[in-house]
Amino acid sequence: MFRLIGIGLNPRQLTLEALHAIQASDKVYVENYTSKFAEGDLKKLETIIQKPIHLLQRKDVEDYSESFLSEAKTHSISLLIFGNPLTATTHISLLEYCKQEKIHYEVIPGISIFNYRGICGLDEYRFGRTTTFVFPREGDEPLSPFDVIVKNKAMGLHTHCLFDLHPDAQRFMSVDEAIGFIRRAAVAREVDIHDWVGVGLGGMGHSKQLVRAGKLDAIEKHAWNVFPQSLIICGHLQEYEHEALQKLGGMK
Repeated sequence: MFRLIGIGLNPRQLTLEALHAIQASDKVYVENYTSKFAEGDLKKLETIIQKPIHLLQRKDVEDYSESFLSEAKTHSISLLIFGNPLTATTHISLLEYCKQEKIHYEVIPGISIFNYRGICGLDEYRFGRTTTFVFPREGDEPLSPFDVIVKNKAMGLHTHCLFDLHPDAQRFMSVDEAIGFIRRAAVAREVDIHDWVGVGLGGMGHSKQLVRAGKLDAIEKHAWNVFPQSLIICGHLQEYEHEALQKLGGMK
C-alpha cells in the first residue's frame, strides 16, 4: 500500500484523515525539495504522528523512486508532501508506477498556498495560468514566467507566481527578488510595468503571515522575512476586488 499525503503548510494543518493514514503506515517518508513548513518543523510533525520520518531528496524521488515504492508491495508506505501532493509539483509518475506494478495507492489532499490566495480578496475564478520563477543558473534567467504574466494580463486575468527554493541550502526566493526579476524581464521584453498591481504572500500558514497589496514599488519596500513566499500579479481588477485589496491587503 502506498499513500501520497499532503501535510499542509504547518504541522497543525494535518487533517484527521492524513493523521490516521500516517499512523497506520509501516514507514513514513517526506520529500524535502518542493517546499517547507511556514511554521514548525519535521520534529514537531514527528511528535504529532508519533512515528519517525525518513527524509528523501529530489534524486531519491525522481531517479530512484522504485527503491522505496517497492517496499509498498509488502508494507504500508506513506510519502508526505508539503502543501497538497498533486498541486504545483507533480508526483504523477509515482502513481503511474504503482498502477503498473499493481501496488494499491491512495492520495490524501492537504492545504496548499492555493487555499490562501483568496485571503486578499481576489476572485478565484479570475486567475489564469500559474507560473514559477526560478533562480538564475549559470547566468541564464528564463523569461518564460514573465511571458505567462503578460498573456494572462492580456486576458484580464491574475497570475499566481510561485518561487524557486532550495531547502537543503536554506535558500528561498523572496518577493523583492521576484519583483527584481520582473523588472529585468520587462526591460528585455520592452513592457511597461509602472502601473502593475500585485499581492505579496509571505509565510502563509505562519502565525505572522504577510499579505501586502499595491504597486510593485510599494510591495517591494516591505520587510519580507517569513517564508515560503509567492506573488500575485493582478490582471484587470473588478471594483469589488480593488476594494478588497485596500481593506485586506493594505493597498493605498
